[in-house]
Parts: sequence; structure tokens; C-alpha cells
Amino acid sequence: MGVEQIAKPANRECNHCTGTGCAIYRERPAACAAYECWWLRDAMWEEDRPDRLGVIVEGMLCESYNTVFVVFHEVTPGALDRDRTTRLCEVFHQLKIARRIAVVYRHHAGRQPDRMFFSDAFTP
Repeated sequence: MGVEQIAKPANRECNHCTGTGCAIYRERPAACAAYECWWLRDAMWEEDRPDRLGVIVEGMLCESYNTVFVVFHEVTPGALDRDRTTRLCEVFHQLKIARRIAVVYRHHAGRQPDRMFFSDAFTP
């Protein structure tokens, strides 16, 4: 999500992200306050809380492709390589086999290029 008030481009890590929270949390813009990752929507377990996992997981419906994009934003370097995150990613890889789901990995500060995996049902 892009946030104009703090010059944060869409699909990029925010400069105010500390890896354990938001450096401007008390003064954050309304768009940030309204944002809810999957953990905040009670779609994940307590151990998957972003500050513990080091990864923010969000889902976006792309209506033109009738596909849900599940995006793993790594906010702590190396978090996508941890066992818990790997197991969580595997769950979504299994789901994408049967459903129209695309899984996207965004590594911290360009540590590695973004990776995308699409279900076999995906046809642009």
C-alpha cells in the first residue's frame, strides 16, 4: 500500500518500519492506522504476529484475474528463511494448488529479488 503523506511507495517497505514496529506509530497517517495485515484480521496464530515472525502477511484480491495474492513482506532480514515462516509459506503453496492464489515473497530492503508463484488455475 502506498501512503502519500509519508512518501511511501506501494509494494515497498516503509522507511519508518523498525523490524519490531512503527517508528511513528503515535503520529502515523490515517491510511496506516486503517491498514490491517492478516494477523490483525485474526487470520493467523499468535506466534505469527509480525513483530515475532519478522514478516507481515497480507492478502489482496485481484478482481480482474479472480486471484488472491498472498504477500509475505520480510521486515526483519532473514525472517523468510526461518523454520516457522517456511512452514507458513508451505501452507499457502499447498492452497495455491487447488485455488486461484498467487504467493509473493518480498525480501527486506531488496536482500533478494521478489519471487512470485502462481496456481495452475492462474491464466492472465
